[in-house]
Amino acid sequence: MFSRNRKADGMKGTTSTLLLLLVLIGPAFSHAQDAVPLATGEWAPFTSEALPGRGPVAILVREVFNRMGRKSSVAFYPWKRCSDLVHSGKVWGAFPYSRTEERAGKALFSDPLGSSDTGWFHAGSLPLDKYEKPGDMNGLRIAGVTGYFYEEALNKAKLDVEYAPDEVSAFKMLFAGRVDV
Repeated sequence: MFSRNRKADGMKGTTSTLLLLLVLIGPAFSHAQDAVPLATGEWAPFTSEALPGRGPVAILVREVFNRMGRKSSVAFYPWKRCSDLVHSGKVWGAFPYSRTEERAGKALFSDPLGSSDTGWFHAGSLPLDKYEKPGDMNGLRIAGVTGYFYEEALNKAKLDVEYAPDEVSAFKMLFAGRVDV
């Protein structure tokens, strides 16, 4: 089943898709002819190595750099690694990213590039509409994906969360009965 929770405090139902930018550009702009290194992850239909042009968000970002007279190169990584690469200065930016207070304290964000809905999946008949904020999910076993925007809010609420490297692994945990949501 799929449930949407548009009221969740700290986990807005509609999240902005943003470009995460590094404050100190460093070596990315040391040579005008060099391609600006960028990172992204698998998030079809927005970004994927299997999509034409690597997905519509990758096409948009590439076009922005083209219009600035710059080449860009995009590499795919797990989401947590994308963020680490930005903060270490190994890539100039990562996309698409949802803005959180913690992330905003470490990097610059562009204006939103788009939006998406966030929802919870469960294998039973949980009345997820009763969960107004992360703390209301106390007692549930939750699977999350490492590096996703909600990680900060779930950790702050001290919930029982087991983080997986990707959505497929999280769904396998759900279908095996290891988690409730």
